Amino acid sequence: YAGAVVVGISEALLWTSQGNYLFLNSEPHTVNRNLGIFWVIFSSAELYGNMYVYFKLEGKKYIDAETRKAVIYSMTSVAASSLLMFGVLGKAKESFSSDVKSKKERPLQALKTTWAIFNTSKMRMLCISFIFIGMQQA
Repeated sequence: YAGAVVVGISEALLWTSQGNYLFLNSEPHTVNRNLGIFWVIFSSAELYGNMYVYFKLEGKKYIDAETRKAVIYSMTSVAASSLLMFGVLGKAKESFSSDVKSKKERPLQALKTTWAIFNTSKMRMLCISFIFIGMQQA
């Protein structure tokens, strides 16, 4: 259970960071396109990883050390390369982010605003997708 908690917290931080980075580096007319591209890459990554493991383990009753090492090393190299790419990402553009005026809100007011957004019909429709993703990741 501790591992699930760590994974959940890590995914929450990564999703928030990725969304913020995409928003800051997109223009108002390209943000939907960029989010769509990100979603396709994110969704297909799980498929490719599972297909690789499936074909490596296909027809094996017992997993030998060589196969286990090949899977672990390949997945580790994918993780390391993505970490390297994450490290070389550029800074967010200042021009678009400075156009947005930051409004200071008190915590209770921010909670009320969040609840009002949650109660919209569009957000409730999105909750179906959010619940599916949460169950899939669990």
